Amino acid sequence: MEAFIKRRIFYNKRVFLEKTLPKEGEITVKPGELVRPFDILGHTYLSLSKREFKFTKSDILVSDGENVTYDQPLSRKRKFLKNEEVRAPFSGTVKIEHGSSLCLYSPAEKFNLVSGIEARVIKVVDKLSVLLETDAVVLVGAWSCGVESVGEIKVVDNGSNVLNTKDLNADDLGKILVYFGYIPESVLQKAKTIGVVGFVCASVENAAHSCPINILATEGFGPSSMTSNIRSFLSSLKVRTAVISPQRKQLIIPGLKEEKFPPLEVNPAVAELKPGLLVQILAWPYFGKEAEVTDILGEHTFESGIRTEAISVKLVDEEGIIRVPSANVLILE
Repeated sequence: MEAFIKRRIFYNKRVFLEKTLPKEGEITVKPGELVRPFDILGHTYLSLSKREFKFTKSDILVSDGENVTYDQPLSRKRKFLKNEEVRAPFSGTVKIEHGSSLCLYSPAEKFNLVSGIEARVIKVVDKLSVLLETDAVVLVGAWSCGVESVGEIKVVDNGSNVLNTKDLNADDLGKILVYFGYIPESVLQKAKTIGVVGFVCASVENAAHSCPINILATEGFGPSSMTSNIRSFLSSLKVRTAVISPQRKQLIIPGLKEEKFPPLEVNPAVAELKPGLLVQILAWPYFGKEAEVTDILGEHTFESGIRTEAISVKLVDEEGIIRVPSANVLILE
């Protein structure tokens, strides 16, 4: 009895990544160029600070488009026999909308679009974006959220299966943190404050889907541990830049040697189903869940009346044994 193999770690010689400016600017590279991780692909100018205030129109002391300096009064209102003023928290330019909404923008600063990886420029969209091509080893997760970002990998191991807020510190700024267990919502919120790029972890709290920080969970939701092969792979990534891509549910690691990992195949490989293998179920009501094979049943008649080859499995982190058709599972490698 066989099933297709779903590779969770593989080598891909053609990984495409798009780098985009936050607003129109200037792209300074051309198709065919080779770029390194710290090379600048282009630049634009942005106001990096913004504050919004709500005033009554008659209280506003500045005009639309006016340049103001730090601590300059923006509004004045008579309240309880004295004037109450709101002053500019930084120098910048005023934008007034709908007569009473005042936005203060800091002076525009140069923003550089950095490659982040070693790659070849494939395509340029004038004034906006660059398409890069590289080769990389790819880890596929089970659940993700956020936006594509680049960072240095750092493994956090606190000797437990639950990450705590005290396990994070200022050194985690700009890092993709790898944790082999479960991450609660409170830790994700602190990580956002510190400036962590994202997490690669086994699982997260259910509420984490609303958290704006980047997450790639290899197992899913609720207390869970990372499978041994993924844990071993991530433990080997020392001081290496990677791309966390939630849209693809992938961690992309450029620069690893091809011979250490199987290449991405057009035709999926198959293997014999055996007790102890980890599989992913492709049938409702357990679609997408992972389970461990406990027995090979052979021909089996289900409640629906269908008779087909079947296996019994135990869902990961759940009680009880269920039976599923062998054709409705993928072997997780």
